[in-house]
Amino acid sequence: MLDNKISSQLNSMAFSTAIGMLSVIGFNLVDTLFIAQLGVGELAAISFTPAIIFSLSSLTIGLGIGLSVVISAESEHQNKQKICTYSIWLSLIFSTLFGLLGAATIDPVFSLLGASGNVLDQVHKYMFIWYLSMPLMVLPIVGNSAIRGLGNAKFPATLMLFSSILNLIIDPILIFGLGPIEGMGIAGAAWASMIARLISTLIAIRYLHYKLDLLTLSFNTLQDVLSIWQRVLKIAMPAGASRILTPLSMGIVTMIVAKHGSEAVAAFGVGARIESLTMIFITGLSTVIGPFIGKNLSHSATDRVNGAINYGLKFCLIWGGVNAVVLMLLAKPLGHLISDDAQVVEYSIWYLYIIPISLTGLATQIIVSSCGYPLGKPMLGLHLSMLRMWLFCIPAVLIGNHFGGVVGIMWAILIANILCGLVSFIVIKKIQTQALTTHLVAPQRVS
Repeated sequence: MLDNKISSQLNSMAFSTAIGMLSVIGFNLVDTLFIAQLGVGELAAISFTPAIIFSLSSLTIGLGIGLSVVISAESEHQNKQKICTYSIWLSLIFSTLFGLLGAATIDPVFSLLGASGNVLDQVHKYMFIWYLSMPLMVLPIVGNSAIRGLGNAKFPATLMLFSSILNLIIDPILIFGLGPIEGMGIAGAAWASMIARLISTLIAIRYLHYKLDLLTLSFNTLQDVLSIWQRVLKIAMPAGASRILTPLSMGIVTMIVAKHGSEAVAAFGVGARIESLTMIFITGLSTVIGPFIGKNLSHSATDRVNGAINYGLKFCLIWGGVNAVVLMLLAKPLGHLISDDAQVVEYSIWYLYIIPISLTGLATQIIVSSCGYPLGKPMLGLHLSMLRMWLFCIPAVLIGNHFGGVVGIMWAILIANILCGLVSFIVIKKIQTQALTTHLVAPQRVS
């Protein structure tokens, strides 16, 4: 990460990460196709879940970001061991508590989001199993973040790809049944994910312990553990809070969309999954650019830091234009592929016509937020997310819903994304000209 050409290094790491993430998101899309065959009720049910799943996943990713940034700036192996091991302890405690709390509050939470009747019953079947398997989701993500923070993006990608393929094989068997195995419907999808996560967790732990020697059973003092947790959480908490605001705003938007019927909710759920699929390289780049900047900052390579930031911004602009054109051209075929329901198809096509135009702005916000963590600006991402949600997105959606219904909501999201992207660009340029040029940023190390 210190010597190779900036664009080549970032592309290589981001591509490996994106392949792994692509396999996960691609599976989710195929999973949606399987569930859609069960009926509109099941499709609507699964469309209520992203807001909660993404929220808890965002907290997990926040822990991963904190771990990868801190470990990337550390040179002593013993400290790397402590950072990785204690962070995994923290993630296990977090995931267990949230899993139990989530399982106990499924009905009231999803009723608040607008689910009711048969749709709520289907949500309960899926989410109860998902919550119980939450530790198995969290541990591989956090472990992979430690590996990625050391500059190895290939193993995490390979593990994610393996998990997705395994999930894809098991999924239709448990959903629809095969031979003596009775189909479990939407619950089968959750069980398939749980089995794949269990196997991935075992592989990740084995790799961390035996291959990288990043896990230790030694325990120094409680103060030592709390000190490392504090360093990781200093980045993880704002990073997680920043990422959680996006699904939280999705949840509020879903509540508004739900007033227009299950078909509108299903279409937004489908559109969001396609959107996440197309943004996969942006997500991959945002995952690796933080450790890259952290590593170079620890060696005072500010020119490479500036180069990485500039490359990220340029990529957002170019990718955004290409992505918008491709999705507009594919809007109709994708809409008809997803569902046979005419209303779902119509809303899905409108979604893919309108919202992709603004994804350059959303991508810029994501990249800028990731750059802020190693630059000593851990609150930057949170502030940008709050700005997008409370100042731009929610007010615009309420106005758009009043005047334009479902399509008006889509135009409102477009405006919010563009405005937040512009603000993000201005802010990161200010950081570059002030913090980096005056050497106000100091790398964080574990003592």
